[in-house]
Amino acid sequence: MLSQFILDVYAPAYTLEMRYVLLSALFVGTLCAQKIDTEFDNALDFKQFKTFTIREGKINAKNPMLNNELVEKNLRNGIAEQLRAKGLSEVESKGDLTVTFRLGDGTKKQTVRSPGERATTVGPRGRVVDRNVGSRKRVYVDAKDTLVIDIKNSATKELAWRAVCVDHQEDSAKLEKRLPNMILKAFQKYPPKKK
Repeated sequence: MLSQFILDVYAPAYTLEMRYVLLSALFVGTLCAQKIDTEFDNALDFKQFKTFTIREGKINAKNPMLNNELVEKNLRNGIAEQLRAKGLSEVESKGDLTVTFRLGDGTKKQTVRSPGERATTVGPRGRVVDRNVGSRKRVYVDAKDTLVIDIKNSATKELAWRAVCVDHQEDSAKLEKRLPNMILKAFQKYPPKKK
């Protein structure tokens, strides 16, 4: 639509190769409109996890096209598909990992807890103690449409991995069509590589 308009108006004399370059630049520009940030517990060995359970997602969108059961189901299926592609099996309950997600739109501040870090200390009698030093709070400002995917270690109930996907495109009404790409880009960073 917009790309065709630009080609018709500004590039009538361009060669076919030049048109492909222009279209590629426009396509890359739309991909850059999504930002994916991930965090994870660096002390965890993610290879130990074999199964996952997805809990009910939350959608807090003003747009009725997003705030419905069908979008929640599509999000759930997209996340499950990506985790299965990573070699995990979905189970109804008591998976090694518990997955939750939430989708919101509009500008707002959101305070979330980041995965905790583990520290090894020497106790009073010379014993080595591996303990969780706790998670920290982080504030995200959702500038546009935001999808947050949390994966918790079911055994410890602690956050293991988080993806915060922000879509900065102008037309939030079409966000539903961009959600599969957001999920795909988020899970390209799972399992995380150790720092």
